[in-house]
Amino acid sequence: LYLLTKGYEYKLYPEKIKVTGQDTSLSVRLARARAGVQMVLDRILPAEESGLMQAVLTGDKEKIPDESYTLYSKAGVVHVLCISGLHLSILALYLAFFLEKALGRSKRTSALVTIFAVFAFLLFIKSSPSSYRAALMITVVLLGRAFYRLPDALNTMAIAASLLLLFQPLYLFHAGFQLSFSAVIGIAVMIPVLQDGWEEAAPSL
Repeated sequence: LYLLTKGYEYKLYPEKIKVTGQDTSLSVRLARARAGVQMVLDRILPAEESGLMQAVLTGDKEKIPDESYTLYSKAGVVHVLCISGLHLSILALYLAFFLEKALGRSKRTSALVTIFAVFAFLLFIKSSPSSYRAALMITVVLLGRAFYRLPDALNTMAIAASLLLLFQPLYLFHAGFQLSFSAVIGIAVMIPVLQDGWEEAAPSL
């Protein structure tokens, strides 16, 4: 069930693999670029540092030493090694800001270019369900900007969740799906409550 939620339906154990053709699609080119980045990191950095950098830049955590992964896990910061909403949000934020402020592009053009860049980055990295969730939520927000609509957190999450479940219904039983949406819904619901409480308490302070 876990493998199905990640898009794997079978396990194969081939004794020999032979390449019979060459695919020149965008996804394959980006995968080759990812392999090139990993090769450069292996060449210029020690093994442990290379493994950590590959996780942060390309989403490939296979080369992280077990000891290092355990330390990050115990410190509660293992999420920095997983490309998800944090990384994609930073990418989208700075790219949209650069296009609008530095290049003078319209909000619509900046939003559409940023959406394309986010999904190209998904093809470049080893994507995970968390990165797909983040990409869909960012896309919904940016499409709202493209059509000059104000974003609504709950509507954005509902659209993203619906699209993900339409693509893969088994995500509903994935712990990451449940935790991420529960956390964001909790934040979206509690922020207005806390703001109202602060405004009521502010005069007395």
